[in-house]
Amino acid sequence: MSAHTVYWLDGTPVDDRCASEGIQFAYGLFETMRFDHGALEQPGPHLERMNAGFARLGLGFSLSEEALRLGFEAAKAASGMASGALKVLAMRRGAPVEKADVDVQLYLRPNPYRDEADGGLAKPCSLGISAYSKNSRSVVAGLKWQGYADHIIEKDRAMSRGFNDVLFLNEMDFVAETAVANVFWFSGGKLFTPSLDCGILPGVMRQNVLKAAADAGISVSEGRFPLERLLEAELVFVTNSLMRLKVVDRLEQVVWPRPLANAPALRYFESLRAAVKAGCQGQTVRDWAAPGFDV
Repeated sequence: MSAHTVYWLDGTPVDDRCASEGIQFAYGLFETMRFDHGALEQPGPHLERMNAGFARLGLGFSLSEEALRLGFEAAKAASGMASGALKVLAMRRGAPVEKADVDVQLYLRPNPYRDEADGGLAKPCSLGISAYSKNSRSVVAGLKWQGYADHIIEKDRAMSRGFNDVLFLNEMDFVAETAVANVFWFSGGKLFTPSLDCGILPGVMRQNVLKAAADAGISVSEGRFPLERLLEAELVFVTNSLMRLKVVDRLEQVVWPRPLANAPALRYFESLRAAVKAGCQGQTVRDWAAPGFDV
């Protein structure tokens, strides 16, 4: 602790980590990963995105698979949890940025979507629309940025109106993302999703869906779409790493009836959901603590 700077908490001097840029200014990144039966899903893509974010911010730090492995195994053992959600929070501490330290914290909690049938139609998602725009030109656009208060505030407001989540348009009134998910829809036998230049997060599950669609020969269009294009959809769904894929049945006052079992859009969705689930479960780290494991 510096001789010229003293940090206090409840009348007691504390370590300077309590006054880091991460705590004072929400300067940090986070990742959220699903784990089932002790297996963490897709740690590689999540680490790649987080480390790319550090580089973009100018931080001279990267989180290794070894560090994540040790932290996850310790947290899992201490919690006794075999399935749930892992949050990795990495916060800047110090200046200049290229010499700053990064404090990493791991949190385990129940997966809020764990009791659902992997995004099945039994419990579809409903969306309100935010009155505020997503800034596609923000310096942190596309980062999984610690400062998610705007997302949480707007999601809370949507939930108070009876919706599960909230949809953001960007400053040009193009469809962007929800507070916690990427957005897709089927129309005319084609899959649509906002492009990254709309200011959205490059979701790990989003990339899984795009790959599964390419493998299945489903035509995909990434672009800038006005809200009207989404409202004309035959089937809408949202994605994140905890719920994987989930159908949307309502956007404000627009309601999408449950698709018929033989509807092409539903068949496409079901094939994508099955392929993504298989791919995710094939990219797990199950026995990290086994002797001789090679990171």
